[in-house]
Amino acid sequence: MEHHIDTWLKERKDKTPDSAPFVLSHRNLNFSNIMVYDRQLEVNLDWDDAGYHPWWVEMYKTSHKLLYPKTPMQAFWKRVWGHLYPKMNEEDMKENRR
Repeated sequence: MEHHIDTWLKERKDKTPDSAPFVLSHRNLNFSNIMVYDRQLEVNLDWDDAGYHPWWVEMYKTSHKLLYPKTPMQAFWKRVWGHLYPKMNEEDMKENRR
């Protein structure tokens, strides 16, 4: 008999995208780590969590910010992920955070 945790792990594994390619990921993107000048990204700060991770890790790390009530942070991440990964929607983000 399969335990509840085994079922949960299998569901998560089935929903996890393929890992490749591994990319340089900041893993702590937020407004306090981004410097913008003249509407252009100038600098990303605070790289201590960075590393080479599956391409979707940055999206997972920031997906909870899409679930905030209407804030500038939510609007920002909707634009970023809507541009970079148009197939992802809010329901996917909510499901991935569980």
